[in-house]
Amino acid sequence: MPWGRWAAGILVFAICIRFLPPLWCGRDAGDWWRGERGTQEALVRGVEEWIQAPLGTDRFKTGSSQFDGEWFFGTYQMAALGLAHFAREHPEAREHCLANMTLCEDRMLSEACRKFDRESWKEDAIDALDGPKPHAAYLGYLNLVLSLHRSMDPAFKHRDLNDRITAKLARLLEASPIAMLETYPFETYPVDNCAVAASLLLHDRAERTQRHTALYSRWLTELQKRYTHASSGLLIQSIHPVTGEPIDQPRGSGTLLGAFFLGIAGEPHSRALFEAGRRSLHAPFLGFGMAREYLPDGPQGRGDIDSGPIVFGRSISSTGFLLGCARQHGDADTYSGIYRTVHLFGAPATGDGRLRFAMGGPLGDAMMLALLTAQPLDAAGNGGAR
Repeated sequence: MPWGRWAAGILVFAICIRFLPPLWCGRDAGDWWRGERGTQEALVRGVEEWIQAPLGTDRFKTGSSQFDGEWFFGTYQMAALGLAHFAREHPEAREHCLANMTLCEDRMLSEACRKFDRESWKEDAIDALDGPKPHAAYLGYLNLVLSLHRSMDPAFKHRDLNDRITAKLARLLEASPIAMLETYPFETYPVDNCAVAASLLLHDRAERTQRHTALYSRWLTELQKRYTHASSGLLIQSIHPVTGEPIDQPRGSGTLLGAFFLGIAGEPHSRALFEAGRRSLHAPFLGFGMAREYLPDGPQGRGDIDSGPIVFGRSISSTGFLLGCARQHGDADTYSGIYRTVHLFGAPATGDGRLRFAMGGPLGDAMMLALLTAQPLDAAGNGGAR
């Protein structure tokens, strides 16, 4: 009967709509998960073209000069992390990647990259390494890259600077009554302190010392006791810089980026944060992996510079950072589901042997390199290739 053919046609159409898009968008997920060199190297080449170009803050249009500066700086930070991951997975590319990591570090140390932090603190972070102002994001994020580079090449160019920044961060963290350092004046974020703590861990492991073990242990205890949401296990997004009391809610972007940073240093607590985020925030839809920014049963905030746009509660930042954490902690299903979403909305395009995400720009491509190639470090400071 005609109605039967119509019903069958509708059923076939519905099945195709449900299953074909995720299958198509996820067709390369296995290659990324296994660390296929050609797949990863195309994105490495795309990112290297960005970092070798004369970038400036005018490439970033957030509407805020401070955030434009953060994104400019973050492009080089994420690119350096991604290059380190690629070098660990493919040791034959080590020297090439280390040279480009040095280029990223030089860019991060440039006057242009230091401007956003200098304007907030009214002093230059590098010129004031003996001073009392912590500059937690700029120095913490920079030092994470430097300590990671040190673990791969102890004689690297910025070894002395790495020692000086590590000493300052450790000194101020030891003196902090709340075991946290300010990112900007009167602004304190546990996620930025995860970068600080991870940089201290990596420095110790590169030098085969336990210089900061007691300090790190105290910091981790306070992170778990005071700055972690009791029922969900997520990190509080921001806290009062004097009392340590929560100012913002537990959120996905801070929790999962913090987990990613700690995972780079091989810190076991990274898994606890990852599992908390996956349990409370992972919200796939029709085969596409996504993550919420806020707990589904709690107050729902609007998107901001940390979360990126929020659509039906799903956050770009939470989703991306969950991707990196999934690879760090061996969760192939979550990784593959989120890769489908990255492919769908990021629109990757390859040309001249280079891969770029059409919707990403310099920071987006650099972040994708760091997250797609993420891998943990073991206790000896060695990367684990798939």
